Amino acid sequence: MLLKREEVIPDAENWLMKQAISNKYMKEGKTFSDSVWQYIQDIVTPLLTSLIANIDQYENLEILAEKTDWKQEMFLRVYRVISVEQYQEVTTKGTSNRLNIPFSWLFMNSVDTCLDSLDDQTEFDIYSKTEIGDLFVKCWKDIKEASTMYLHDLIQVKHVCSTVEEVEVIALYLKSKIKSLTPSQIHRSFEECKDELIKFSSVIHCSPTILKNVLFKVKEEQIEQLHVEALDQMFDLKIQPDFAVMAENSETREDWKMMVMNLQPLVEDILSTTNINNEKLLNIESKWVQVKVMIIYFDIVLPPNTDECLTKVLMGKVKMLWQATSKANFQSFKTFNNVTTILQYLNNHVSKMHSSGGINVCVRCNETPKEPVALPCGDVGCQSCLLDHFNSISQKRCPRRDCGNPTIPDSFEVKSTLDVAEALQKHNQFRSNLSLFYMKILEQFCFGNYNHPPDEKILKSLLQFVTIKDMDGKLKTKDLSPFKEYAIDSTPVVRSFLLQLCLQCDTALVKEHIQLFFEEKSLVLDQNDLMELCLLYVCCIEDSVTKKVKNTEIEADILTSVDISKKFEHYHQMHGSSIQNLDATANLRFALVTLARVIISLIERKHATANERYLLEISQRFFRDNQNRVMKTFLVKELCLKYRQDATLEMKKRPDLIDFLPIELQVDDPSEKEPDLYLVLGDSYIQMRKAMYQGILNNNMDTLKEFIKSKNLNNKEKTNSFLHALDHNQNILKDEKFEKSRNELQIMFETNMFSDNITLRQNIKSLLTKNTNIQPGNMTRRARELHKLKQILKTSLLSTESTNSLTHFLQTIIVNPKASRNLFWPTMPHDTLFEAIQVMKKDFGGSGNRLWLCPNGHLYQVGNCGAFNETRTCRDCGQNIGAGQQQVASAEGRRDTTQPGFVERKNKNQMESQRNLSKLETEIMRFILNIVLLVAYEQHPDDVRTLLSGKDEKSLFQDADLSLRFLSTHMGKSQDAVLVHLCDLCNHLSAVPGGNSSLTTHEKRVQWETAFAEAVIRPAIRQFDDVNKEFRNVVEKDVEINVGKLHRIVYSNSKDDIDEIPHVQQLWQVRQKVGVENLLSQLDATNKKDQAPILFKLLSELGVFKHLTNLPILMDLPVYLQKIFHHSISLSDLENESVKDFIENNCDSQVRKHILESANVLFSTWNALQEHLKNFDAVLALKISQLPCKAFETVLSVSNTPAAFIFPSSHGAGICSMGLLSFLISKQNSLVTWDKDAISPTKISKRNVVTVSKSQVQNILLANTRYSFEQSGSMREDFDLASIERQVQQRFLQGCPKISDSMSQLPLFKFLEDRYLNIDDVLAEKIPQKPLPLALQNQVDHTLTNSLPNICSFLDAVSTARNFLSVVGGDPNNSLLDYMKSLHLVSDTFIMMSKQLNQLQISHVESLLRYLLLLRAKRMVLNGQCPFTQIIPADYRDDLTDCLLKEVKEFLLGVSHGEILSTLFFFIWTQLRNPAIGDDSERPNQKLKDYLSAFSEDEDGACTTLPGSVLVKHSIAVFNCLVKLINF
Repeated sequence: MLLKREEVIPDAENWLMKQAISNKYMKEGKTFSDSVWQYIQDIVTPLLTSLIANIDQYENLEILAEKTDWKQEMFLRVYRVISVEQYQEVTTKGTSNRLNIPFSWLFMNSVDTCLDSLDDQTEFDIYSKTEIGDLFVKCWKDIKEASTMYLHDLIQVKHVCSTVEEVEVIALYLKSKIKSLTPSQIHRSFEECKDELIKFSSVIHCSPTILKNVLFKVKEEQIEQLHVEALDQMFDLKIQPDFAVMAENSETREDWKMMVMNLQPLVEDILSTTNINNEKLLNIESKWVQVKVMIIYFDIVLPPNTDECLTKVLMGKVKMLWQATSKANFQSFKTFNNVTTILQYLNNHVSKMHSSGGINVCVRCNETPKEPVALPCGDVGCQSCLLDHFNSISQKRCPRRDCGNPTIPDSFEVKSTLDVAEALQKHNQFRSNLSLFYMKILEQFCFGNYNHPPDEKILKSLLQFVTIKDMDGKLKTKDLSPFKEYAIDSTPVVRSFLLQLCLQCDTALVKEHIQLFFEEKSLVLDQNDLMELCLLYVCCIEDSVTKKVKNTEIEADILTSVDISKKFEHYHQMHGSSIQNLDATANLRFALVTLARVIISLIERKHATANERYLLEISQRFFRDNQNRVMKTFLVKELCLKYRQDATLEMKKRPDLIDFLPIELQVDDPSEKEPDLYLVLGDSYIQMRKAMYQGILNNNMDTLKEFIKSKNLNNKEKTNSFLHALDHNQNILKDEKFEKSRNELQIMFETNMFSDNITLRQNIKSLLTKNTNIQPGNMTRRARELHKLKQILKTSLLSTESTNSLTHFLQTIIVNPKASRNLFWPTMPHDTLFEAIQVMKKDFGGSGNRLWLCPNGHLYQVGNCGAFNETRTCRDCGQNIGAGQQQVASAEGRRDTTQPGFVERKNKNQMESQRNLSKLETEIMRFILNIVLLVAYEQHPDDVRTLLSGKDEKSLFQDADLSLRFLSTHMGKSQDAVLVHLCDLCNHLSAVPGGNSSLTTHEKRVQWETAFAEAVIRPAIRQFDDVNKEFRNVVEKDVEINVGKLHRIVYSNSKDDIDEIPHVQQLWQVRQKVGVENLLSQLDATNKKDQAPILFKLLSELGVFKHLTNLPILMDLPVYLQKIFHHSISLSDLENESVKDFIENNCDSQVRKHILESANVLFSTWNALQEHLKNFDAVLALKISQLPCKAFETVLSVSNTPAAFIFPSSHGAGICSMGLLSFLISKQNSLVTWDKDAISPTKISKRNVVTVSKSQVQNILLANTRYSFEQSGSMREDFDLASIERQVQQRFLQGCPKISDSMSQLPLFKFLEDRYLNIDDVLAEKIPQKPLPLALQNQVDHTLTNSLPNICSFLDAVSTARNFLSVVGGDPNNSLLDYMKSLHLVSDTFIMMSKQLNQLQISHVESLLRYLLLLRAKRMVLNGQCPFTQIIPADYRDDLTDCLLKEVKEFLLGVSHGEILSTLFFFIWTQLRNPAIGDDSERPNQKLKDYLSAFSEDEDGACTTLPGSVLVKHSIAVFNCLVKLINF
């Protein structure tokens, strides 16, 4: 090694002469001999260290301790011929025990190098051509056990083994695979088996107890695949369930489930990556399916909360299911039939437990019994069915013909009892669970593998169930199931679910079967059953079209709709219930749903995209060719039932939209009136309106007078009903021929006892005035609807006289807006920081002042002592906080900055910060306030304008309309339905219970919001559907108003003749679909997010979670780069070279391909998540935004991004990839629940990260949707929330661990510039540290002879010692040199030559390290080098002008050089190395003395006298100047 060094040193033979004339190693008190030996030591020590490190790899030196003659001789002979480079990479991988053959890894490298060209005849000749190879060949031939030893060594070098036994098992297994134990055969066999050995070790790690069994098997017989054998043993010894124990304790079942779920990723990885070509693996796969069936069974049929009796019954029969699924092939009809038989048996058995007869359907109608009655014979029936039956016969008998005991006593009373109803409810729930279990089994096992579809017999059996089984009997489709007489629930969702499975498996067979069914059975099948089947098929096909479109690009639905319209342009010519016609119907439904969305968007946005205009054009052409009323009717229903009914009025005004309406809607209908929103008020209004309407038309008010005088009406009802009826009839009263009627109404109002409320009375007088401002005929429909809503709210609030009601605040706004100016209005933006402080103060219990604010007002907390002991960085803005904060401000005394009165929100999202309210509740409350302000505007317009900073009535109406649109979208309901709901809510405000209405403080406002939401809004949301259903019923009965053609089209329930298929109304019902897009809003709108918290979180950030699947690739990239480039490349070089160029210039073809593929994944993930990363961490985002690569502003790629980006680091462009990794880890941890230790980020794989996509979630929703056919002409879809939550957790989260989010475990890259950068006080937390005395500083300087190599070598050694101490600790008073000697960091020679350093203690490590860094920097400057070139930005490396240089020299005359030099160095090293947080563009031009004074925390120190003209940008120049002046 020394000879090689001499070869590269010019004039090496004269080295001694050079030392004689050089003063580099000469120091006062040293001889020439000392300097020569110091020079030699500096050369030899690094070489010797490298040499020892190389020859002791894999504990190779320990072989010498065995004192085996041939091993010692082999060791020395190899050692003599090896070549060791000084900077050669050293393997530090540990082994379970030492190697058997000295330097065997060197021979392994040689074999690997020439493996492709080796054969059994010539390989030993090839090895012998090298000295090392020749030595190993002789060993191989002379030592009998050499081949076995070499095999063991190979396993230990190339594989990670935990125990000696594991090495033994692998060695025996590989031996069985090798024909002859030659090196090449051993290597080839190992490489062939490498993957399965990794899996074998993973299995052993999960179940170490099976190792002995596997070892025995390997010794006794030939094993085909080792990991398969281990997995088989694990199934038999660990996974086999103990049903006897599980029956006694539900916790045992849960523990078993959790254990299986944790093993699932490993087992499925083995099964999916191993060729299934042997009987054992097929057997394991069968066992695994059997286990998964039991998991589903325990989850669905027998969950932990199952009652004791049912648990006992089901656990008693569980072995039957276990045996039935043993070695089962779920694609075979035999297994399918066995499982259905078992479930039939379970259903029968449990039904007997729930009721004496065991039958849970009515014996008369075969439906689920309504008001169930248990007969003496054990049968069950509906109370009405049994009464009808007994009334039709002379003697009471059971309706079932084959009943064993049909006679019923005459005294038996046909009456439903609570016990029977509860038993029936329990069994219905069990049947529902059994149904879901059956569906899961089919989906996961029968249809789960598209490469191996189920038997055609299974498909036909299921399709018979989907259509009909028995044409001769009385059973209809809804009564049939694969479970014969004891049927599980055969709801439309079960049948549609099965139909979708069959379509995915074999579309042609499904269509052929249904087409054949139509041809053979349609004439004898009940029309309702046929129509239901057609509708289910159409819905399934429509869903499949939707699913395909959702997985493609933006506006794909529009382009697909265009293609559909072109493809089925002759739809009007299609007739009959054929598959072709139904397919066309399904596709056209999809196209019209898309068209409706585009029309609404055009109406509200007033413009359309190019694709939207194209769809409108093609659709117009389609409707011209297809004069088919049913499709236009469907389009109108879609618009009205999902969006808004006044859309048809807007379409009439537009030539490009009017042709989409049916002919009867294209012209105005004077007789048509929209539904009267006042109908929500109830019977008193309906009767008042009827009496008034007839009185006006007949000019006779006698009936109205009698009704008003009726004792059935109180004063409030009388006033409100009179006002609303009067408002509704305004159009008629405007007619001069009814002036007499108006006069009579005025007299009636003045002479009868109405409310004394001034506002209401003025309102009535205004309505009775001939020139009233209310002109309904001049309003748009939406304006009329909002006007009626305003009137309802007004009468409801003003008819309440109590001042203790929650609504008193709203009354105050109406009566006296000025008085509400100083009150804290609900839903307004508020001081959330103040609220957080109050909550935290309560948590602390008044234990000192612990809450503080950073310079930018962000909150942070200090420890229990309340004192500032450390400097930290604000997470929100990056400013220094704590001890480094210049001006501190206590948060606990901070005043509330919430503003009273009406505060205009800056954006819609501002309301989301409200406490205790959901987004929906906040918007409803805000809408009510908007309407209250409209009411107040009528009487106090100037005050309201002042209150709202100039907003007028028109602006308030616009805000209300926008809120209505938002509520409609968020609730997934039409705007008209939302209006009805809000009218009903406002009508009940008068009945709101008492509560605090004094909103004089922020806290009271929060209390009011919570109380109002609980008392008013939440109950109203729960009653939404009931209110709208009741309103529709009232509208249907409203004979006084001609609801007109639009209402009849939207709400008609006409049933067309079956011969008209596919042009029948029943196939064109509107679907109120629940999908991934609106399920999140549905959960929030219905306050159900707490029932499915995991689903809610998943849907909230589905766009983020889908990228978690890339995390293993992103984590593997830096690990891979570490192996190749660790501490060998410069950050500055990487910042100036693109990723693509760097890879091409520094990597071979194989490495280049791997890195490029991973880098492309990195950039695609970054580009998709940029916006989320901006809000992840404010400090991180600010650092990234200041990078030259503009990572937040550009679409990044390998061509336009610095290579540093792909090297995660705490500085430079690598901070981007570091932030991305931290972000993805935090997202995984926020979603999963994990009761074990978090795993290291570098150990994650695809099998243990959350992998989820939108389509996967959509499939779960479809599988758990319930359909119901409503009379209103729409088909409603609801979902089983509990089942969806359970399946999301099982499918996506189970077995996924939390990942350690510690920065220390992230694979951060270390560049050349990063050596010794970490000089923080980490060690001080474990071992007390103290300053290095001046005397010791001088001794260090003297010992190292001011030699840069000496300084760097000692710096390396001290840095390594500190790393050890920071982990293991130590006695602060112990000798540092002795400790370093024990670690072999310094030699005995060094200690003998450095006796003056014996006073160094472990407590001096940190200060010594700092001093050495300073010493190294000084020496580099004196050698003409700059110690900061690669780590300090160029902004701080400006040269000093001659004038400034003179000022600096004068400054140095009056200060301590050592103090100013040390302060300046560590300021540069710690503060200027990384970009400042915040806007640091001005920092280079700030005064250096200000920064140095703050950094040293010495207000009167030497730094304060530094000339003000010296700026921060001169820092490096000042340091260099200072060093040179001091040295001079």
